Order: sequence, then structure tokens, then C-alpha cells
Amino acid sequence: MTAETRFALSDMAIPPGEILDEEIQARGMTQMGLAARMSMRPRTINEIISGEKAIDRETAIELENALGIGAHYWIGLEADYRAALARNREREKSA
Repeated sequence: MTAETRFALSDMAIPPGEILDEEIQARGMTQMGLAARMSMRPRTINEIISGEKAIDRETAIELENALGIGAHYWIGLEADYRAALARNREREKSA
């Protein structure tokens, strides 16, 4: 690869909460059930799912413990989402 090699970056900003919601539904869980497993308020889980609250490192670890899906996965989803939002903002500025 040369320094000029470019990678295709998606402009789709998929909130990690959407994936979390799909995961808990696939397991037959509810937001309240997940909140109880994580010792969190149901409102916090709802805010993550609705995209109002980001998944931070601590929450990612709690999700790992509750669902068995690595914290790195949740952190990566959040980082990808925030990067896509930033790219989209930059594109809008230059358009």
C-alpha cells in the first residue's frame, strides 16, 4: 500500500443503541431486564438505545458482563458512529 491508498468509509451513521436494541430483542430481553442485569436505571438503557447517550468505557464493560459481547465491540461501534457523524458534518460544510 502506498500513502495515497484510500479506504472507503461509510457515511451511514448507525447508532450503537440500534444494534444493542436488536441484540436484546434477539435474546428475548427487555430494556428493563437489561437495566436490571446491569444495575442501571431503565432510563439510561433507553437513552443509549435512542442515541441520546453514548456508550462509554464503563458502560461497555457492563454490557460485556451482561451480554457476553466484548467491551471492545461496543467501544468500536461508538467510535465508528461518532466518526461517521463527524465525516457527515464535514461533507455538509464543504457542500
